Amino acid sequence: MVGRGVVVAAVLMLLGCTRPDSQVVKPQPLTQKEQKLAEVFQQHGSPHPVELARVVVKMKRPRLAAAQAIIESDGTVTARGTAGEIGIWQVIERDWGPTPKNDIQGQADQYESIMESLIRESDGNLRRALGKYNGDRTGKYARKVLAKVEQIKL
Repeated sequence: MVGRGVVVAAVLMLLGCTRPDSQVVKPQPLTQKEQKLAEVFQQHGSPHPVELARVVVKMKRPRLAAAQAIIESDGTVTARGTAGEIGIWQVIERDWGPTPKNDIQGQADQYESIMESLIRESDGNLRRALGKYNGDRTGKYARKVLAKVEQIKL
């Protein structure tokens, strides 16, 4: 029989609250940029605003990544679209490969790789790259994303 203390320690460890040596790990305070992004994600109903902000703020284009995360899924790591899109940035796996499930960092890495590739293919033209990302030839998606980018202040 496992003691109650062992069960509590295991649960706390799974939640990221303790280390195996039983020392309590205090969460690192948010930077100013992380705090601002967390507030933006929270306003849009993201279930993991702090975790998402900590990851997105480190990306090459954090405001773009945040804008697309909000537009695509409201920052929801488990989101599923009607056309088979998966995750925070609604990646279509048949086009881009498997999306890491329930893994904010993994999804961010995949998204960033996709966007940087599309930007290179588009000779640096962000509007064109956004159109390719979404499959939109009208420019409506790019305008929507870029408007959201302008609203996000870091």
